[in-house]
Amino acid sequence: MAIVTCDECKKEISDKATTCPHCGAPRDEGARPSPPPASKAERLAGCFLMIVGFIVLAVMLSIVTKHDKLSSGSESSPAKTDIQLHIHVGYYGGLLYIKNLDSFDWTNCELELNSPTFSSGFVLQVDRIASGSEKWAALADFAKSDGERFNAGTRKPQDFSAACDTPSGRGEYFGGWK
Repeated sequence: MAIVTCDECKKEISDKATTCPHCGAPRDEGARPSPPPASKAERLAGCFLMIVGFIVLAVMLSIVTKHDKLSSGSESSPAKTDIQLHIHVGYYGGLLYIKNLDSFDWTNCELELNSPTFSSGFVLQVDRIASGSEKWAALADFAKSDGERFNAGTRKPQDFSAACDTPSGRGEYFGGWK
């Protein structure tokens, strides 16, 4: 057993002591007492924060995936580009009004109403919307992948997106109503 000097009070202590018997200071970094175990409340709070973090991550991933799906279009579409479709859209009663304000036709269009974060909304496929022309569609023509139709009697359109092929690539539009 060797005698060493306490870093705090400068008195002599045993090198085997983990704390100074005179002032209570830990002898060195390795000898500091371990912190007390976390309480049940602290563990639950940590689990809650991890769950919230995973949910936020899932939402962000879903949004990025949804954006990529709209951007890429079908396998036969032209190369991906950032083309903004110029469109006028509104709804009147049970009808949706879409006008192509671009100087070129849109083809292979996927029109979507009320797109939630984790899945597809109500979709309508349209082969072509000519430049300067209008397209009227019944809201009930929009359907989810499971066949559920948009019912204007039980819900109202909240947002609208369009993804169409253009001469320069895949174009996109997103908008909503208050």
